[in-house]
Amino acid sequence: MNPDEFWPNQLKKNESGSAKYFVDTEPETPEDEFMGKWIEKWHEHFSYFDNTGCGCCINMYEFDAPPEAVAEIPVQFITGRVELNPSIRRKTQSSFKEFNHKIAKQNDESR
Repeated sequence: MNPDEFWPNQLKKNESGSAKYFVDTEPETPEDEFMGKWIEKWHEHFSYFDNTGCGCCINMYEFDAPPEAVAEIPVQFITGRVELNPSIRRKTQSSFKEFNHKIAKQNDESR
């Protein structure tokens, strides 16, 4: 990525305040074919989408999408999920303690 594009990209990435999902695929595999069709179907519903992979040996998709779109992706394809600080959504000063509590609660529930 061009260094001049980093911060504008980060601002766009956090604009929605929605959780971001990650899917990594190798090009020209059934998984990559599935993701290509899924992206084509849902691309108008993304508030953020990026492929940080090189495209020749890996595609590293990062996006936020409606729950019904994410539900179509096989669970084993999703390599990560990041919840953003809620202050971004509320456009208020960060409440790091509140954010950490929320993440800890989610981690406890997933065990």
